Parts: sequence; C-alpha cells; structure tokens
Amino acid sequence: TDGFSISNPVVATVNNGGFIPQNLISNPFPTGLQLPAANSLGLLTDAGLGVNAIYLDHPSPYVQSISADFQYQLFSNAMIELGYQGSLGRKLPVGYALNVNQLDPSYLSLGAGLNTPVANPFYGYITSGTLSGKTVQAYQLLRPYPQFLNVNLITDTPAATSSFNALNFKYNQRIGKSVTALVTYQWSKAIDDTSETQGWEIGDQERNAYNLSAERSISAHDVPQYLTTSLIWDLPVGRGKRFGGNMNKVVDGIIGNWQVSTIISFASGLPLQFSCPNTLSTYGFQACRPDITSLSSLAAGNQSTQQWFNTSSSVVFAPPAYTIGTAPRYIPNVRFGATDNASMSVRKSFVLTDRLRLSIQASAYNLSNTPQYGRANTSLGSLTFGQVTSLAPGATSRQIELGARVQF
Repeated sequence: TDGFSISNPVVATVNNGGFIPQNLISNPFPTGLQLPAANSLGLLTDAGLGVNAIYLDHPSPYVQSISADFQYQLFSNAMIELGYQGSLGRKLPVGYALNVNQLDPSYLSLGAGLNTPVANPFYGYITSGTLSGKTVQAYQLLRPYPQFLNVNLITDTPAATSSFNALNFKYNQRIGKSVTALVTYQWSKAIDDTSETQGWEIGDQERNAYNLSAERSISAHDVPQYLTTSLIWDLPVGRGKRFGGNMNKVVDGIIGNWQVSTIISFASGLPLQFSCPNTLSTYGFQACRPDITSLSSLAAGNQSTQQWFNTSSSVVFAPPAYTIGTAPRYIPNVRFGATDNASMSVRKSFVLTDRLRLSIQASAYNLSNTPQYGRANTSLGSLTFGQVTSLAPGATSRQIELGARVQF
C-alpha cells in the first residue's frame, strides 16, 4: 500500500558491479533499514506523486449461468439437440488500472484554458516533482484529488459486467455400421465493458472514468458463428466386413481395415478495437477511441490485406480537440479473418496377432492451406492503418503428419 511499504535493496557488491563484495550476508544492511512513512506525514503522504488505491468496499464478483437443452431422436440412429446457454456477470474485475483522478469531462469545454498557469496552493508543502513549483496548470486544481497525479485503482476493482447468450445445435447420426457424422453449430453474442486482459492480444482501458458504460460493447472474445462438422468412415472392406469378409490375410493386410476421418470448421473472426493518438492523456484520460460516422460504411468495400476496412477520413477520424471519441470499444462488423479449416486423417490398421495391433496414420491439418488473417492495424495515424500483416494467433499453414501406434 502506498505510504505503508518500502523496498530495501541489498547492495552486495561495489556499485552493484557483481565483482567486489560490499555488504555481506552476515550484515546486509549496515546502515539500517529504511522504514515506510506510514501516516507520519498525514495528508501529505505521497503528495505530488501518482498513487495506487483500493476501495474499502470490495464486493465479491459473481456469474449467474443458465442452460436448457432439448433432445429428440429422429431415427434409431440419429439424434438432434437444440439448446440455450446464457450467463450474466456482475461486479467483475476491470482488469486494468482505473484512474479516478481523471479530469471531469465537463471541464474539457475550457479548451486551452486548462493549461493556464495558476498559483499553486501546495507550494512549500510539496517539495519535489511537477507539483512543487509556484504555479501549476489550471487543470491540476480541477482534478478530484489535486494533490496527486494519477490515482489508479487496482486491476481487480469490481466495476465490470458481462453477458453471454448462445443458441446451440447438434446433429449426430450413425449411418450403417461404418459411418458416424456429427454437426455442431453455435450462434452467440458476448457483451461486456471490459474483457480479460492478458497483454499480448487483448488489453482494455477506459476512455472516460466518469462513464464506464461507454465501454460496453461486443466482447473481445465474441465469436457469433461457429460451425463444425466431423465424419468418421470405417471402410466396410476386409475380413469380417461387408465386402471381402472372407478374404485371405495377405489381401486383408493391404485393402482391409482402413479408416478416413475429417473435421471441417467455420467460425467468425474476433472483433477489432480501434485507437487514436491520445491528446487528453495530460488530463488523466487513459485511452482514445476515434469517431466513426457509420459502422456499415467502415466495413464497406472489397476486403483485402492491404485495406481490411474503409480507412477514409470521412468514415473514421480522430475526435476534435478536447472531446472524447465515440467509437464502440470493439467493432462488431470488422474482425479478424474468419476460420475456414479442414483437416483429414487416413489410418490403416494391421492385426499382427491376437494381442498385437499396428496402426499407421497420415494426417493433414489445414488441408486447403487457407490462411486465417490476424489483426488489422487499427491505430489511427499509423502508416499501415487498415493493413493486415500477420496471421491470427495459432493459425498455421498446411501441416502433414505421419505416425504409427502399437497396441498390445
């Protein structure tokens, strides 16, 4: 906690050079330990600095889930399933440092007047840093806590909400004794005002601490359409099968006991988040979102890796000076490239003895070698704005594997 903790690094070698010993383990702090100021400075504790804080009222987050499924047997060998799945999250961690010392947006109408030097009431009390001079800029004294710079609430501050609704469909059928088919489909929508922040792909931040509801949009992990089909076909050829049931072992070893399986997946890409140069960061605003005249116009045109969306300045542009951009946190109709993936395996089994079997399998992943394009550059003002220069995380080119397995 700020003011109540302090670090005492050990200086083990001269100038920390790692060569000449200085303070040995027997007496690592010869000049004593530095103690935290605690509340000895009263209201001046950490004055003039940026601080971290936590709300004393810290309720537990919770998620309510509901699901319902309906199954119906169409035939003796076919089953259909229709279901609903939903969840509602409340008091969830925001996942980022929420700056509660941001300037109230109502003051932005003062424009450049926010930067006017005014007498500093903390002069003489704060003795170092940007708030120690005789004057400060006017906006600093308009902040909720003018004696501090940013006041960041910890990342697990319970201020987020989420919702998820999905319609699930599944069809399963066995055709004869040799073919099994499975089709699954999900139509869903995920909404939240902050998504999981893991840093390398998803990183949220509020544009206005006074209006977190402006961040409510499609979730970073929203995938509205997901279709998967799989087929397993045990070829009915070989000893004990429909065709060639009495063939000799040599012929069976060549043309018997083959299996072919396929998996085909189609899915929507993840939504994209737009950003712009943050001209309000001085006043404590943590992120900038552009203005977009029309989401449909943003997605219009022939999509290519050189222009993934409409980059025209009449469609997407930086907000005017001293205003907050209005673009949704995540854009529902401008996304990563869709998943279009087909995989196939062929397996041949050999019965060597009653207790010994050998299987040889060849597998091809992303059989059609279809690329799944990754995140387009959505940083307004970048030279590559609107371009896609990489594949989606986890996407690969065609891969072929050969394997063998012995069962005994």
